[in-house]
Amino acid sequence: MKRKIIISAVFLCLLGSLLFVFRITVQQTHIQASFRPLSEKEWITLSSSSETLKRGSVQFYQRCKKCHGADATGGYKGPNLTDPLWIYGDSYNDIYHSIFYSKGDMKGYGKKLVSDDLHALTVYIKSLQK
Repeated sequence: MKRKIIISAVFLCLLGSLLFVFRITVQQTHIQASFRPLSEKEWITLSSSSETLKRGSVQFYQRCKKCHGADATGGYKGPNLTDPLWIYGDSYNDIYHSIFYSKGDMKGYGKKLVSDDLHALTVYIKSLQK
């Protein structure tokens, strides 16, 4: 009886491990976005959506506030995102490019986020400019 319980427990652990690895593998192939700049009209449409701004805000607080600060005025590593001084350009596509690939000390998020999250984060960051 005891042996049967141990074998069942080992089997369940192995099954759980396999499912976890499968989930991670599937998730990684799903997440990889391709770089696709949008037209100005598409960016304007996205920027008028409160849902997109909210989604971008969530992404910012999860991924960006550590370096850029909670209020985006700059942190220990990241520059101020609310001022008009942008080294790599301040258009939607410039910001999107910086997020997707990498600029300065920042790592690129192109292979870590889905396109909708990348676009939402871009719109949110652009909305912070004063």
